[in-house]
Amino acid sequence: MKNIEFTISVKRPFDGARPDIVSLISDVPDVVVLGGESDYAVDVLVPIEREAQVRSLVEATCDIEESQEFSFLGGIPGR
Repeated sequence: MKNIEFTISVKRPFDGARPDIVSLISDVPDVVVLGGESDYAVDVLVPIEREAQVRSLVEATCDIEESQEFSFLGGIPGR
């Protein structure tokens, strides 16, 4: 089974509410959350045959782009 890795990030919300990305995709089988923050952006590993399902679940509230491999636990680089 082939997998695809990408980042799902929250679109700028107009009403101030931020969706929980992990909750949005939780019903899709075999999706692995690799890391990130659920209300901001997460990297996911998705079976290629489930990609369309994931995209349709999040398209109204999130953007999908090539994985950026977030590492929030490492902190933000100093200025």
